[in-house]
Amino acid sequence: GIFREDQTKSYFARLAGVNREGRGFDKLSPNGFTKINTCPSVLSLSKDRPSLYHQAMTFWAYMLHCRGGQYYVGHTDDLDRRIAQHQSGVIPGFTADRLPVALVWSEAFQTRDEAREAERRIKGWTRAKKMALIRGDWGRVSDLSKGG
Repeated sequence: GIFREDQTKSYFARLAGVNREGRGFDKLSPNGFTKINTCPSVLSLSKDRPSLYHQAMTFWAYMLHCRGGQYYVGHTDDLDRRIAQHQSGVIPGFTADRLPVALVWSEAFQTRDEAREAERRIKGWTRAKKMALIRGDWGRVSDLSKGG
């Protein structure tokens, strides 16, 4: 599969605090998922690291629920900005024609290629499998992967 179950469960379980890389987390967001606060670079004033250093960028695969009950799957490097663009209708096409839209699922990835691959795979899933992913029902996702 595209997701390691232990990674995704721990991702959704983080409600506050700091992750292993030292990046901060918001408390539970309105859509029920946590969101990583990322910053592409950090100014360190400590004696151990008295310079500007690069912090890894986060990429996202995400799913929107659109008017009419359809789902839209995409990827981005700025989840808040992209969702706002979809909600305002600035991005022409599928979502602009099906407003309002709401974020129902997202997952962070370390590379754009990983996020793009997750998007590609999820787009090929059935509606039932997408709904199981939204619920976090890994047993059902697995069953549906086997044709069950």
